[in-house]
Amino acid sequence: VQSGSGADDAGMTAGALIVGVNGTAVGSATDLTHALAATRPGDRVRITWIDESGDQHRSTIRLGSGPPA
Repeated sequence: VQSGSGADDAGMTAGALIVGVNGTAVGSATDLTHALAATRPGDRVRITWIDESGDQHRSTIRLGSGPPA
């Protein structure tokens, strides 16, 4: 989780497990990639995640640009 990112602003921390995007269940990295495939930086998405304590959270975040590939 990058400092100042949408995920950081929502309270997501390193080690969080994303389990949903816009109401679609995410069970793997491939699922996450597919769920975000049609999005672009600046889009708002609803993310559901489980933190390291096992608590579930939900927030709408604005996507930023990722690091260069």
